[in-house]
Amino acid sequence: MIVSVYLRDSVRRTDREYDYLVPDEWSDRIGPGYYVRVPFGSQNRTETALVISTRETTEISQPLKTVCGILDNLPVLQRDQIGLIRLIRSRYTCTHGDAIRLMVPSAVAEMKGNTRFVAALKDEEKALSVLAENELNSLAQIRVLELLLECKEASVAEIMNSLSVSRSPIHSLRDKGLIDIIKKKVETELSCMEDTIVDEDDMPTPNESQCEAVKEILSGEGPNECLLFGVTGSGKTEVYLRCAQKVVAEGGSVIFLVPEISLTPQMIRWVRGRFPEETAVLHSRLTPRERYDQWNRIRRGEAKVIVGARSAIFAPAVHLRLIIVDEEQDTSYKSETHPRYHARDIARMRSRITGARLVFGSATPAIETFFSAKSGYTKMITLPERVRDAAMPSVRVIDMRDELRRGNRSVLSQSLVNEMSRALKTGEQVILFLNKRGYSSFILCRACGNTILCPHCSVAMTLHAPGKGRKPVLICHYCMFVQKVPEACPECKSTLQGKVGLGTQQLEETVKEIFPNHRVIRMDRDTTATRGAHARLLDAFRNKEADILIGTQMIAKGHDFPKVTVVGIISADMLIRASDFRAGERAFQLITQASGRSGRADRPGSVFIQTYQPDDEIVAYSAAFDYEAFYEKEVEYRKRLGYPPFLAFGSLILSSTDERVGTSEIRRVKAYLDERISSESPSVVSVFGPGPAYIYKVRDRFRFQINIKAPNKSTLASLFREITDYFDRPEYAIQTDIDPMW
Repeated sequence: MIVSVYLRDSVRRTDREYDYLVPDEWSDRIGPGYYVRVPFGSQNRTETALVISTRETTEISQPLKTVCGILDNLPVLQRDQIGLIRLIRSRYTCTHGDAIRLMVPSAVAEMKGNTRFVAALKDEEKALSVLAENELNSLAQIRVLELLLECKEASVAEIMNSLSVSRSPIHSLRDKGLIDIIKKKVETELSCMEDTIVDEDDMPTPNESQCEAVKEILSGEGPNECLLFGVTGSGKTEVYLRCAQKVVAEGGSVIFLVPEISLTPQMIRWVRGRFPEETAVLHSRLTPRERYDQWNRIRRGEAKVIVGARSAIFAPAVHLRLIIVDEEQDTSYKSETHPRYHARDIARMRSRITGARLVFGSATPAIETFFSAKSGYTKMITLPERVRDAAMPSVRVIDMRDELRRGNRSVLSQSLVNEMSRALKTGEQVILFLNKRGYSSFILCRACGNTILCPHCSVAMTLHAPGKGRKPVLICHYCMFVQKVPEACPECKSTLQGKVGLGTQQLEETVKEIFPNHRVIRMDRDTTATRGAHARLLDAFRNKEADILIGTQMIAKGHDFPKVTVVGIISADMLIRASDFRAGERAFQLITQASGRSGRADRPGSVFIQTYQPDDEIVAYSAAFDYEAFYEKEVEYRKRLGYPPFLAFGSLILSSTDERVGTSEIRRVKAYLDERISSESPSVVSVFGPGPAYIYKVRDRFRFQINIKAPNKSTLASLFREITDYFDRPEYAIQTDIDPMW
């Protein structure tokens, strides 16, 4: 018996199939999808490999090496996933091994026994002093120290997964004498965070529109892909769950994607209420052991309903029959690390391979998805009204210029403050949405106009107020570098430094001053850095332990808080005036989704959109909840300028620590593209650039960008693969992105 394998840790030059002999005694224990150990290279080093096929003959002329071990008694991938590997490699310019690592937890090959490396706090007083005096210049180190102050010790793997950091900040704290790292035997991964307790919820009776939607999705008529297009609060989740019940009852399994980790606890409650023994959860905040356990239940067929964020689309679901992508327009479905896949596209690939029904759901679909539905490639199913006869909230657009003329310099308009006061007096709740974390956007010298830039990135550092007893700091949101706030301008030595811009921390401070007797929760990346923080904050607000919720886009969509009757959209202009072709779409989606959190139960809701541009079309469409009018305007703009869905769009970024090397090499890439494209007549590909990337320097690497428009994503993928194969040099790096979100 001969097996063909892909190496899990392949690089470009080793990224191909390899044939190996199988010992006779193992021939009935190995098949496609199994993990094996194989000898590789001239030194016969042992590598982990995935079996993709078995055969009796080989085309290799030299003697074959023999498989030397089996890593698991069950396949690590389903057969449809093996086909998916090739599609991912082709689309995203990655190796087969990159695709395998997306699908198989590292713990499958690496978890050995119960011995772990554990980080333990060395001196609590010293740690507190270091934080108070802002002696650390790495946000990652600060967060690790804060976590250990809370729970004294945690495994290194737990810390890395909880905080999304590498080993580097942990080792740096050890080198500074603040923590110890010891080898220790533990029964399970240590955790200072409690998992969310899940109670079974009473699920509502579906209305006529919901019943019809379930019937349409499961009918099998028309396209296999559906768009469930319903206003906020129309009961899309109930439709998903009814469809899932039918599929599971017939022996199939379901993948149920939600965009944000913050939505996962709520969705888990609802799903487990229907499938208490058959639900599995996959997201990035699980420890390696937890992730392995959930993944193992899925591949054994014990879990039929898989709930999770982006990475859950790769779950080894047995008899996959339904894929649900809730809030399909959300940008968090796009990976910002290599390979830069979009979960929506992977869902389409899996649906085509398996024949599973695919459901996209949204009140504000991506332009490309709605275009597909309008064109007949996707089945359109609508939910036009809210459930329980709830009315859409009333919306007021507040001209903040008028507020200034009246002498109101607060970030909150007087109308919004008055409505908040009324709601809070009657026991109702308030949400304030501001899509900018931190205290202020940057510090400006009022004498010379200088702003403090990150020394490693070409961006202004954001002012943060870390908390009680600690001094404000400046943080770079790109490389996480931290520095103290200078007492005087570094350029002209003036002390006339002012805070410019508004962040969630400053908004929280303002709200507490206006409403000192009411409890406030702030929810952004700074308050949700540790594991379990999303669930704790949302549960506290849901249980009325707080009256006002302030947050970034993680609070803007999907959440159902029956007592919320007032929503304030603060600084809507920041959303509208971003600098890329999707800015208007994102602004409309976020404003509409945030507005939809209001008045979802029996009490009427109100929304206040604060802007200095009250006549902007996007504001008007959002205030009217008129997606179709917005779509018609936006799709005409996209067509005129040749953006998706009419053409595929991709970007290529070349980065180097040497600015001259980067400048020289990006010109070579452009020349190669020009020559390659000129051979086609007529040319169907347009190349723009090169030029400096939008953020020119990140982590001391200079970045140069080329944008490309092509008829389809396959053409882009082919071009990108040519370039990455031809321009493969150690002195610079090339990253490619098909359909970039930013």
